[in-house]
Amino acid sequence: MGFEINSYLKRIGIQSVSTDIEGLSRMQAAQMQSIAFENIEVLLGRLPALDSASIWQKLVGERRGGYCLELNALYSEALTALGFRVRPLLGRVRMGAETGGPRTHLALIVRLDGVEWLTDCGFGGPGPLTPLRLDITEPQICKAGSYRLRHDQITGETVLQRRERDNWFPLYGFDRSWVSPADFEAANVICTRSPSSPFHRNLMMSIATKTGRISLFNARRTEIDGDRETVRQLASLDELAWSLSEDFGLDVDRLRIKLVWAHLENGQTASPVQRRALLGNEPA
Repeated sequence: MGFEINSYLKRIGIQSVSTDIEGLSRMQAAQMQSIAFENIEVLLGRLPALDSASIWQKLVGERRGGYCLELNALYSEALTALGFRVRPLLGRVRMGAETGGPRTHLALIVRLDGVEWLTDCGFGGPGPLTPLRLDITEPQICKAGSYRLRHDQITGETVLQRRERDNWFPLYGFDRSWVSPADFEAANVICTRSPSSPFHRNLMMSIATKTGRISLFNARRTEIDGDRETVRQLASLDELAWSLSEDFGLDVDRLRIKLVWAHLENGQTASPVQRRALLGNEPA
């Protein structure tokens, strides 16, 4: 069975996509405004399945979100189905550091009329909302901010940077090494199991909006609307449930929400016994 492109386009709220930079930009923005970055399953101790059927069921069928290895895998399949030339890459997240960690961030390169574009639906809040040209080093401005790409002579990587007040803040670095499904599986295990990974210790969510973005870091909700930023703490399980539904468009069952809130309230990750009691005999 082939990729159900019409169902995907319905999921992201558009009807058709042209195979040019305008279409690519429209599609990236539409997915980022429709399918949230979220790590709920990882926070609950589960290893996300990366096969195409599982990602489709979760992100399209169940109207959930995911993290980069899921979001950009779906995005890549959709782009390929539409006729775009897509190449995956694995980057090293920096988030302000001089060098990156393990190669765990999935992003994509698309070639159009001889020009390569970095396109990424999976970096969460600080990521660009539209593709960036890889052949220029000058700042590129989009609705999500100002970005530039710089060569790091020490690591040999291209580094994506975001303008933060008077400084350029490094988000992640990448090279052109070939990657395989085995590399994605290894990155998945690192993200969900490594003691240094933030994903199994913190609720991390983000979704783009027409005028900015909304994000959650644990119970801290941040909404950026144009030049205005509003921050508040979620105070109850019901507020978390409301935010998951209304802010992020997620259809999350009440039992999962209870487990997430218990983590936010007590700082405790559910044990395998608790997960089985509440969620049934699901694979860990």
